[in-house]
Amino acid sequence: MKIIKLIPLVFLFIFFVQGAHSKEISKGTFEVSGDSSFSFGSSETKQDGFPGSEDTDSLSLSVTGAYYVAPNLGVGLLWTREDQDSNDGVNNFSFNLNILGPLVEYNLSIAPASSLVFLAGIVLIGDYESESNGFTTSKGDISGHILGVSFKQFIVDSVSIDFGIGLTSLTLEEDGGGDVDTDSTDFSIGLSVYFL
Repeated sequence: MKIIKLIPLVFLFIFFVQGAHSKEISKGTFEVSGDSSFSFGSSETKQDGFPGSEDTDSLSLSVTGAYYVAPNLGVGLLWTREDQDSNDGVNNFSFNLNILGPLVEYNLSIAPASSLVFLAGIVLIGDYESESNGFTTSKGDISGHILGVSFKQFIVDSVSIDFGIGLTSLTLEEDGGGDVDTDSTDFSIGLSVYFL
């Protein structure tokens, strides 16, 4: 019974010792990160006796680059490309977007080989296009912002595996007029490389 009571104290001590020797990112470091997410789904509906189904695929690629202007504080650029395709058995639909903008990130060291990185970015340049059966149905510009946090596990001093969650808020401004606001939560896995 005494051993069970000591377990939380042992974990607290280990966490404190690791925090004293945590992973810092020094001023002058360049970071290049990339991540991707892929999803696919299938849904079936039945309306008035007519069955229907739809298959959807989505692929998102993101790249960020940052220069650390102070210890643990980086500034840089983010770029994201996303492609979505769906098919309901009769019609093909597709949607793609590109966004580019500045970012700020802060590295919070939590262990000798682990960090939490908080990121905020603004979309300065962005465009989108949607198609139905090969014909463009809408296209336009994008504005918005991105907030995110990543858990980084360093496998060596200059490379980390990243597990992230991002909150994206975008406004799609159609060329012909009209705006569409979208909010999404994305989970990703990626890799970061650091150059000093």
